[in-house]
Amino acid sequence: MAGELVASAVVRELLKKLSSKLWSELGLLWNFKKDLDDMKTTLLSVQAVLTDAEKRSFNDESVSLWLKRLKAAAYDIEDMVDQIQTPNQSKDKKVLKYFSISSFSVPIMAHRFKGMRKRLDRIAAERSNYSMREEAVTNQQEVIETRTTFSGVSKDEVLGREKEAAEVIKRLLSTSDATAGISIIPIVGIGGLGKTTLAKLIFNDDIIKEFFELRIWVHAVDFKVENLVDNILSSLGTENSNILRNLEAKMKRTKEILDGERYLIVLDDVWNEDQQKWKDFKETLQGGKVESRIIVTTRSERVPSIMGAEMPHMLKPLSNDVCLKLFEQRAFGSADAKDNNLVSIGKEIVKKCQGVPLTANALGGMLRFKNGEAAWKKVRDSELWKLKEEEGGRQSENEIISSLKLSYQHMPSPLKLCFVYCSSYPKAFILDKDMLIQQWIAQRFIQTEDETEALEIGDGYVNYLQSMSFLEEGRKKYPYLNITRVTYKMHDLVYDLARWVAGDEVAVLDARDQGGAKPNVVDCHYASIIEYENLSEEFEKDLPRKVRALHFQNCWHFPKEFFSYTKCLRVLDLSESTSNLPISAYTLEQLRYLKFSSSFRYVDERIGKLHNLIYLDLSFSRRLLKLPDSMGSLTRLRSLKLRGCLVLKSIPESLGNLVALRTLDIQGCAMLDELPLSLSNYITHLEIQRDEPLEIGPNTDVLLLKLVHGQSTENVVWSLADAKRIELKEKQRIRSITYECSSQNQLVVEAMLEELQPHQDLQELSICSYDGSIFPSWMMDQIESFLPNLVKIKLFDISICRHLPVLGQLPNLKRLLIWFLPLVSKIDDEFCGARNTTGTSFPSLKELTLIRMPKLEEWVTTARAEDGERRASLFPCLEYLNIDDCPNLRVYPCFPPSVTRLKLERQELLAFLDDREMSLLKHLHIMDLKGQTSLPERIRHLTSLETLVLKECKSLATLPEWLGELFSLRSLEIYKIPRIIRLPQSIQLLITSCSERLLEHTQKDTGKYWDIKMTADRN
Repeated sequence: MAGELVASAVVRELLKKLSSKLWSELGLLWNFKKDLDDMKTTLLSVQAVLTDAEKRSFNDESVSLWLKRLKAAAYDIEDMVDQIQTPNQSKDKKVLKYFSISSFSVPIMAHRFKGMRKRLDRIAAERSNYSMREEAVTNQQEVIETRTTFSGVSKDEVLGREKEAAEVIKRLLSTSDATAGISIIPIVGIGGLGKTTLAKLIFNDDIIKEFFELRIWVHAVDFKVENLVDNILSSLGTENSNILRNLEAKMKRTKEILDGERYLIVLDDVWNEDQQKWKDFKETLQGGKVESRIIVTTRSERVPSIMGAEMPHMLKPLSNDVCLKLFEQRAFGSADAKDNNLVSIGKEIVKKCQGVPLTANALGGMLRFKNGEAAWKKVRDSELWKLKEEEGGRQSENEIISSLKLSYQHMPSPLKLCFVYCSSYPKAFILDKDMLIQQWIAQRFIQTEDETEALEIGDGYVNYLQSMSFLEEGRKKYPYLNITRVTYKMHDLVYDLARWVAGDEVAVLDARDQGGAKPNVVDCHYASIIEYENLSEEFEKDLPRKVRALHFQNCWHFPKEFFSYTKCLRVLDLSESTSNLPISAYTLEQLRYLKFSSSFRYVDERIGKLHNLIYLDLSFSRRLLKLPDSMGSLTRLRSLKLRGCLVLKSIPESLGNLVALRTLDIQGCAMLDELPLSLSNYITHLEIQRDEPLEIGPNTDVLLLKLVHGQSTENVVWSLADAKRIELKEKQRIRSITYECSSQNQLVVEAMLEELQPHQDLQELSICSYDGSIFPSWMMDQIESFLPNLVKIKLFDISICRHLPVLGQLPNLKRLLIWFLPLVSKIDDEFCGARNTTGTSFPSLKELTLIRMPKLEEWVTTARAEDGERRASLFPCLEYLNIDDCPNLRVYPCFPPSVTRLKLERQELLAFLDDREMSLLKHLHIMDLKGQTSLPERIRHLTSLETLVLKECKSLATLPEWLGELFSLRSLEIYKIPRIIRLPQSIQLLITSCSERLLEHTQKDTGKYWDIKMTADRN
């Protein structure tokens, strides 16, 4: 029944496709324009009742069956449309080159189209039997806001768990828990309460980072010893599982790494209740110091006893007040002004969340994109709050899923399909971000032919799902390539919701589930097949005929005709499976995404028949020697990934025919010596990682240019002639560039960078290891005219430049990092471009970092007026300032008064901290107060100070009593200051938490991990 909830999304996306300009022209050319127009009209009329139909399908089986028939018809129409819309190699006809009917004549296809229209009409007519209510449908494009995301967990966004985090940290640091065995601290609670979030908060705490020599995070839902050991090795950035083939060797290597170390391991999401499995894994963990600890998060109250753990930490729901704060963070963001009516409605919604942060975050994130009271009231009054499931799981978790359904119900239609698609992988599967977006594009959930636009939309979808807590961000390391990839996984309850919504749309066929009921695959469109060593011919006949995506894990020995019946397949992922591809796979005309396994040895010449292929991934095929010439026929291919193909020696010249190719990834292709020159005609995104130069055609005076798009890195080797030819300033879609220009020929370096002027839409610019003595003219002479949209600039390791470019007039510059420019001696009015008496400069700059500037002697922070007096600030918006290893720096007259976060490395710099001007300073980080036995008196007058961090101030012996006079101070953090053993009396009564060792006031204490939290209420 639930699977019919995707019907409206399927219908809407089909309408978009049929309404495109190309399809209108096609209808005219092939004489079925009337059928096409009638079909669109019918779909529009049906769409008006779908919202009501989906609501009623919960309780009305007949409506659910009607939605099922409608969805099936929509899928069949789309399959027929895609069968027509295949590449035509002819370039003579403007429209027909996009379409081809290879298997049928035009009359036959027109007849089939007419039959499909009649079938749709019959289904549409049946809606009158159910008296469904029509609702207004907008044809306006649904816009999904793109937002910046970050990894880990932010303390500012974790509310209501501070006390619990402090309790667990106290147990982790306590010597009383140290026993002959390994000390285990379980965190137990129902799904959605924030067990993983609490563990992350503890894992990333500065005290924990300082105390434990190794910190390891393991997602342990699949509690196999080999998988757990693989995750530990991967987390530590050591050998991956493909190098250490033997389990015994992996366990031995893990023991060697942990031996003699004080480690913390987090085993997240443990379900294992088999004591033997735990004992086997525990053997691997022996040998660490007695202070080593393990944190376990689990829903099962039996797991702690299985592991022999005492005193599990039982996580409780949050209070309504804390839940409301979480909800408002997501719903209103940082907005100061909030609509009082929406706040009132939000309070009623939060009460129904019953203290579950996952629900509050999901609903708040969803309502952020909903304007007006009506949308909020619709969520508050939804019948889904009353919906109770009768099967599976505990009632409380079913109630959580019911509330999450509201978030799904209000998603834009393309995002609903993307969300459901994530559940086609098994639970807890780690999803690579790029892979996921590419598969969405291959499934046409994102409908645009512009690759850059499609990837940006996909990135927006991912960020939207993350903002609703439907995806959790992580990182996956590839140690031997020295790279880290962005990954995501679904919370278990969110995955359960996606599978519930998907219904029969999705199937996971796991050979290990011998006792479970076999899923219905007749109506399946997306499936994972797991642990089938021999895929027999009988299995082949059981494959769903209309499946669109197949993901194989640990499956081997495919029969030759295995894919003969899956003609609608768009995505084929073999990354964890067979070393060969059966010949039937090369007949999949609709295939758009193909990912081979790492054991793949060769690519068959027949791959050239897959004319619809858009994404081809051969990454980590370590035995792949060459590519076939027939790949030059893949004229729609946009992305080719060859990362980690260690023995690949050449790329055929025919790839120069791939006019659509935009991305080529050859990181770790150690034996690849050159690329065909013709490739550079089309590629805008080239990823390379190598120690030796790589030739692209004839190569003289070679330099390294590193282009960065988003989170991807591309290293390109060009000659000076190539630099002129590529016309970088015409490439509008490049948003971020890093130049690494090093050569023994200084003139060539300078000429090269002069020619590589970017497009004016560039947002991020980095220049690293530059061996020129002057910056290019497009940086030195009114850079604001050439690059007005720059947001971030990084200048790093530029050894012979004496003068900085004039950057102060860039209108959008927010972040500036200057690191190791050893000959630069001043930062003054000229650098700021202050050409008038008002001294207007850096109108948007928020962050400034100066590191390793040994000759920097002068930094001017205010403009000089005509009378010689210094008045207006040259850095009026600066909030974050970090100065490190600038031993001769003097500031004139003082640090900018707008700074709220200040990090200083030397005590001399405190002289430029004007306590009368810096009334906004909230966070002060001081490192290395050499010779200073007490804190400087001027800190006493920083009345807005909330956080004070003191690090490696080895001479500091006491803390002053006037610290208690800083009424805004909330946190005092002390690291590696061995002489401080006591706190001033003035703040002792205000402490709400600190490290156990400081409270003991023992001479043994080294002050190494102190983090003192003050009370918020001092009245």
